[in-house]
Amino acid sequence: MCRAPVFLSGTDPLNALIFQHLPHGGFLLGNAAVVGQLQFQVAARPTRAILLGDEIFAKVGGYVLGNLLTSLIAGSLTWIFLVITGVPYPLLLGIFVAIVDLLPVIDSVIAGVVVCLVALSVSLPVCLATIGFFIVYRLAESYLIVPRIIE
Repeated sequence: MCRAPVFLSGTDPLNALIFQHLPHGGFLLGNAAVVGQLQFQVAARPTRAILLGDEIFAKVGGYVLGNLLTSLIAGSLTWIFLVITGVPYPLLLGIFVAIVDLLPVIDSVIAGVVVCLVALSVSLPVCLATIGFFIVYRLAESYLIVPRIIE
């Protein structure tokens, strides 16, 4: 049976489970000395750990909020374009574009293909205009919108 080192006493239930009750428990968290050192550093400087956690939360929260705003812009502009061009189901497609825009990298490609297929039901020129809209929007989003929102 693996015994917990002195700095990982049985007071913490997770440490007790990993290091005292499971065989070879040290392999689950890597080196026990490293885990103990991290616990010691957090305990020695709790205000620094709290400030670091707050900073991480602010950065991740800012990214998520910026991504939601970018998706809202994408859905709104798509809805406006589809209403102007007379494509059926503009609100539904705008919501679809906003949801798919949350996906990284492939967002506007998937949304553009689906919307262009629906636009093709109207006419070929409307489909080509929709392709042009998504190309221009993708460039504007990448070089103008995202750098200003997510800083």
